[in-house]
Amino acid sequence: MGAALREQGHQVQLIPAQFVKPYRKSNKNDFIDAEAIAEAVTKQNMRFVQIKTQEQLDWQAMHRVRDRLMQRRTALINEIRGFLLERGLTFAARPIYLRKNLPTMIGDAEQNLSPRLRWLLNRLWQEFPRRRFLAAPHQRHRCADSTPDWPLAQGAPPQLNNYRCCTRSRRP
Repeated sequence: MGAALREQGHQVQLIPAQFVKPYRKSNKNDFIDAEAIAEAVTKQNMRFVQIKTQEQLDWQAMHRVRDRLMQRRTALINEIRGFLLERGLTFAARPIYLRKNLPTMIGDAEQNLSPRLRWLLNRLWQEFPRRRFLAAPHQRHRCADSTPDWPLAQGAPPQLNNYRCCTRSRRP
């Protein structure tokens, strides 16, 4: 929004919410928030933040999507593990154990699995590689001047293969 306003010729300064909060006089609502912002902007020592670039916004979006995909993948793994645990079959929590052992377990006739559960586990197993595939490109990300190593999904824009850096802060 700030970039769009700047393109229209406005002077845009963004104030972090934690710096405006001390100027709010009572309960939160739009009018009181606007009053607090107006008071905060007049202070001499107010710190402003820069407007994010398009690349920073793209990376932020990619990280949000990655987090959502990882949550869904974890939920799928836990659901499969729960179904099997109810029947006395256990897996370690890491995805690699599921990838290695579930297909043989579904096909193994000696396991105590009903045909309906085998069908359900097979459907969930078909969903698992799709979740892994969507989340995997983000797991091996390196920042700075390292070589790009994002093996992106088919159909992803090819220019994403050349991204080298992200907006994540680095720790020393």
